[in-house]
Amino acid sequence: SSIVACGTNSEQQPTLTPAPTLTLRIVNSSLYMDSLLYQIVVEVENNNSVMVTGVEINATLYNSVGTVIGTRTGSSCIKTLMPNQKAPVYIWGPLNLSPQIDHYELTVNNLSVTNNQPYREFSVLSSNSSIDSIGFYLVSGELENSGDQVAHWVNVIGTFYDDTGNIIDLGSSFAQPRDLSPDQIASFGIMLPHAMLSSNISSYTLQVECE
Repeated sequence: SSIVACGTNSEQQPTLTPAPTLTLRIVNSSLYMDSLLYQIVVEVENNNSVMVTGVEINATLYNSVGTVIGTRTGSSCIKTLMPNQKAPVYIWGPLNLSPQIDHYELTVNNLSVTNNQPYREFSVLSSNSSIDSIGFYLVSGELENSGDQVAHWVNVIGTFYDDTGNIIDLGSSFAQPRDLSPDQIASFGIMLPHAMLSSNISSYTLQVECE
């Protein structure tokens, strides 16, 4: 794109500020396969000084001899990332590739600057975790709209880690009710339907966003 200076007869050229070079840190990731699908969960961090949006991560899948057997792209579960904010990314595919996957490589597929400040005035008042009778990991709790705006489609995003701090799963849940007036309290419940992972979860973080 080009910048055109209009409305001046001066011979002095305007000083142009170059667009920032955007980068995104891939913190860590993990692969899980079951009888239905494979999933790659990735944690990314916005290491820019500006807000970014449209975050997409591409996974290139390889078999045991290093042949590419597929590619898949996933988007950040959080639409807008503030500077230094982390977010989970979910990449998945069908069973037919699962037995062949030996390893994968991750690259940043898309990333752009945004000036649209998201509304993030929420407080998580409580959260509790448990494992149900069939092995699913559950997190339930309450949150409050602690700002001065009505929030629509309030969503709670959970990132789940093993005892070494690596991401191993993610999940989300709309608040009940989904639309919150200032000072209104809502409940939420996240269920992770991967019983084989439940016993490996050591900690989790919760983030809240809305439309």
